[in-house]
Amino acid sequence: MIRIQEISVREYLRELASARPTPGGGSAAAFCGALGAALTAMVAGLTAGGEKFSAVRPQMEETRRRADSLAELFLRLAQEDADSYLKVSAAWNLPQGTEAQKKTRDAALQEAMKAATQVPLETLRAVEKLLRETVRALRDGNPHAQGDAAAAAALAHAAAITAIQNIRINLAGIREASYVAGCEEESRSLMQKIAALMSEAKDKIPADIRAG
Repeated sequence: MIRIQEISVREYLRELASARPTPGGGSAAAFCGALGAALTAMVAGLTAGGEKFSAVRPQMEETRRRADSLAELFLRLAQEDADSYLKVSAAWNLPQGTEAQKKTRDAALQEAMKAATQVPLETLRAVEKLLRETVRALRDGNPHAQGDAAAAAALAHAAAITAIQNIRINLAGIREASYVAGCEEESRSLMQKIAALMSEAKDKIPADIRAG
């Protein structure tokens, strides 16, 4: 089992491209979030270090700290997604020769699917927090780094889209209606907030570099 925080980017890409089941799309979603957080931290750092941006230095220093923390969280989630899939796979492979074994396997599978759903849901929560910092970087950051802040927003959005897809895939296999409803409600609310933040971010990206 790979440890994502301990390998090179090249090794991680090699693992993604391999026929092994992990890491997969959910892990890649969190990795996109980490890249977006790193870019946001860079823009905030470049701004905080500039003399002519002294008026927003405290805010930019706080944004850098938050973005750095989120980058670490996203990397942890990239690992947790891979780990959670292996637990689902292990549950699938439990014996089911007797009725008792079938019940044990079914219960283990349902719990593993719930745990696997929590990882992309946490990724969505982190994306919403990140975009708040990215919007601030776009609004108050060094204009020479606006392209980097725009890239950060795009990467965060990619993380959100992939995460919501993984949430829906996992929920399809969970029978507990109240759990499914709760996850659907929270993920829908988060995606609405993310869409609003993305709209705000796009408004702050110069028209000559804006995509779409």
